[in-house]
Amino acid sequence: MRFNAEMWEKAFAAAGGFLIGVLLFAVGREVVLAFAENPPAIVLRAVFHWLGTFRWLYDYQTIIALIGAWWAAQAVYNQIRQTERFAKNQAATRRAVASATLPLALTELSDYAHRCIDDLILVHNACVSGSLPSAAVVNPFPSIPVAAVAQIREMIEAADEAERVFLSTLLASLQVQHSRLAGLVRDHVRAGHIVLTLNIERYILDAGDIYARTASMYRFARGIENRIPGGIRKIEIANSLSVCGVVPPIYDTILQNYDLNSQEEWVSPFRAV
Repeated sequence: MRFNAEMWEKAFAAAGGFLIGVLLFAVGREVVLAFAENPPAIVLRAVFHWLGTFRWLYDYQTIIALIGAWWAAQAVYNQIRQTERFAKNQAATRRAVASATLPLALTELSDYAHRCIDDLILVHNACVSGSLPSAAVVNPFPSIPVAAVAQIREMIEAADEAERVFLSTLLASLQVQHSRLAGLVRDHVRAGHIVLTLNIERYILDAGDIYARTASMYRFARGIENRIPGGIRKIEIANSLSVCGVVPPIYDTILQNYDLNSQEEWVSPFRAV
């Protein structure tokens, strides 16, 4: 059984009370015996002499030392508790500050994912016979919102372990997705390089993953829930694609190829561990 703070405080109080009780009992016992064996005047004179010469320190030094050790231990424990409370207050403050700026970051990330999907649909529509012609024009995709990424990093510092995995997976998905889109713009005109329609559909799915993750955190960011979710379900990505304007036949193809019409948890290939 592990002791919590309240149990430790009770243990310290009990130990201190026991030691003081033993000391008082020992002194009281000696006083009673002294009065039983000697006249009161002699006893009182002996008591004053005993107190004045600090003889009591010698006679009960072991018990006094134990009381002193208990007092020191309690002081150290109280200091540790104060340090822990200060650290918890700091962590709570960091979490509150990071949470306060999270809604804006989520909005920026949602807009980024939505614009990526819009641009990818245009590229998908330019495909012919299952691939993207090299003559097709592919404009640069939106840039990752740097400020939003910084705010997510601040949230990671204030998050618990499960939340950090979720947030880190979001950042990893952003990095890989942006790298893939940059590669698409750079390489589709390279001789011998073929961009398949399936690749573009995968990139649309990646953006839908990011949109779904940001959408799942809005309830936490708005103070409705106390924790960031631990994951997202496949159906949440399907809903995100629909919200972002992905329609049949692209929508149906992605749902079928990635089994998104399901309540199962979506395991991102970029999941942080």
